[in-house]
Amino acid sequence: MKMRDGYLLVTALVLLAAVGIFVAVITNAISNTSWLRVSKEELFMASSDSMNGLQMGTSYMAHFANSIGGFDIDQSLFNVPFSSISWLQPNSSNGFFNSIYSSIDGDAWKKTLSILATNSNVLVLNNLSKVENMFASLKASGALHAIPQVVVIQTKDPNTNENSKYKYFIVSRAVVGNKVAYSSGFVVANALNRYVYFTQEEPPYSSPSYNVTFMTGDTINGPVRTNGTLVTFGTPDFKGRVWYDGLYKVPGYGSPNFESGDSQLSTEDIAEMNMSKIASSYSAEINSEIASPSKIKSEGVTSTPVGLNLSLSLAPMLENDLYKWLNNNNYSYNDLPQYVKSKYEKAYSALSLVRPESIKVTFTSNGNSKTMNVYYSNNVDVAVERALEAIYELENDGYWWWWWYYGPDFSDVTNILKNAQSNENNEWNLLFTIKPKNADSSVPGIVTLNPNGDDAAKLMGLSSPSSFDFNFNGILKTSSDLYISGKKNQQGNDDKTAYVSGKYTLYTTQSAYIQSNIVYNDANKLFSTTDKDWLTSKVSTSMVKELRNSTCSDFLNIVANKNIVLKDDVPDDLKLMASLYAFTGSFSYEGYDKYLKDQLFLYGSMMQHEGGLTGTYSGNQLSTGYHSYYAFDWRILNGLPANMYGTPSAREKALLLFVRTVF
Repeated sequence: MKMRDGYLLVTALVLLAAVGIFVAVITNAISNTSWLRVSKEELFMASSDSMNGLQMGTSYMAHFANSIGGFDIDQSLFNVPFSSISWLQPNSSNGFFNSIYSSIDGDAWKKTLSILATNSNVLVLNNLSKVENMFASLKASGALHAIPQVVVIQTKDPNTNENSKYKYFIVSRAVVGNKVAYSSGFVVANALNRYVYFTQEEPPYSSPSYNVTFMTGDTINGPVRTNGTLVTFGTPDFKGRVWYDGLYKVPGYGSPNFESGDSQLSTEDIAEMNMSKIASSYSAEINSEIASPSKIKSEGVTSTPVGLNLSLSLAPMLENDLYKWLNNNNYSYNDLPQYVKSKYEKAYSALSLVRPESIKVTFTSNGNSKTMNVYYSNNVDVAVERALEAIYELENDGYWWWWWYYGPDFSDVTNILKNAQSNENNEWNLLFTIKPKNADSSVPGIVTLNPNGDDAAKLMGLSSPSSFDFNFNGILKTSSDLYISGKKNQQGNDDKTAYVSGKYTLYTTQSAYIQSNIVYNDANKLFSTTDKDWLTSKVSTSMVKELRNSTCSDFLNIVANKNIVLKDDVPDDLKLMASLYAFTGSFSYEGYDKYLKDQLFLYGSMMQHEGGLTGTYSGNQLSTGYHSYYAFDWRILNGLPANMYGTPSAREKALLLFVRTVF
């Protein structure tokens, strides 16, 4: 086995996990002039107390973090008008905003804090009796010199201008003597994509495969973590910090280059970041963010964005046909004889297991046209014959001739089943397309969904194939295998690049298969202006730097309960821009032992339960598969994915971003 890749902390960004409540951290230097004008001792005590208050706020918010990137906090707690807190007013001469805006990087902070919902109420932690009592006890014990005032401010989603449940801003103010200090930061859920490479375990270095995680020729440009044993072969280049439970360097073949250091994880830390626990919570909670196409269509455009539940089943079609017939004949379900009800329930149960074997998602972006196309496989995975038999029994009930003669017609269901049964080529049929309602808009936002004809509409549980608008949060969930690829070309083949424009989370309870490059459209615009052939060549470190300094706003999560697999015929120089999550399986290349490829470039993050196969080696050379260049998408630490729908996160864990103390 051979596998891959790697983070350097931005100096302007301090990342704190809310493990302890009170940690004194001073994040910016104080000028010599300031030190001359104030008491060093009082200033230090004020800054320490304000930072302790900030940590209390982070710890408090962490209790409400869920598994899908946000916080489930009672909004009634935000009951204090922003305008009633004098030191939070922009025109206050010695308030927080004056202090931070007058600093050397004040203009940058004005832009950063422009997302604060200053017209909404805030949460004052000191108004909560348990928090205030704890502060009082700590002050009495001498742990605090002054009780800080801690305020949690809501932020606005830049896509909808609605208050966000994914990102909050905390400000803590402490006064010691006549010295005032403010500590602040954005709190987000502790997303799993904090690492460019994160595994629960690694295969052992033992016969017959002698698996290695990273080898000479691999570049890992970002933070790396494995809860297992990291096996290195030769001199892989780790540019970011590396954490592991164990480290094995293959004897006689050099040593890894840890540019930013490495360290062993504690038993407690490994237990905290257990993937199985996180995956279980995520699978349950994602359902709160999605709905069936029929429900979305009936509710119309809502203020709350919603995702698509494409766990498709033919059972609703049977139900619709039955109840339509009952209504037309002025009957109720209870009017049916019990033996007919039993047969109906048997048919419904059988159909509930019948679904398309696979769903395929393609992305296209051409000028202002930003389209997501969703296809379904003609083949179905289970129970077709049993479902047909159950429907036949229901339609031909010999004990009730009247039902047999005048009963409902289930031909729509049976025709789809028979077509699927006769199809042996796994051909793809277009299910629907989604486009932003306005050409200059993107996802999340208002989109138009256009079903592709009657069969597609019926498969989605829709009464007609008419298009409809809804507020799409970018989440698509399916219980079928998921394929991601470029658009279909005129010959019916898949193009080798999917251009993602917008922010999406694709989630399958099965496995995901990647068939092409996946590239952010903004990134393609950036590189194609100087190198139109960049997709067919290697990505360099200078290109990674250019990408990180760009204003790219596209983002993609690919989440699979099982595996994420690169198909055999993916490009030799493969580009993947996404955060990948394989909850119980691995990220791997299907042809790892058959084809010699070139560079696998990942820009984003990766989480897998067990390190997967992406190549083989002989001696100290790559034999088949890919060398890897994994580059961490630093926007993740800017809170972008944690401010995005459907990002997997650890429950009751939070991160504090952009920590800053001013005076």
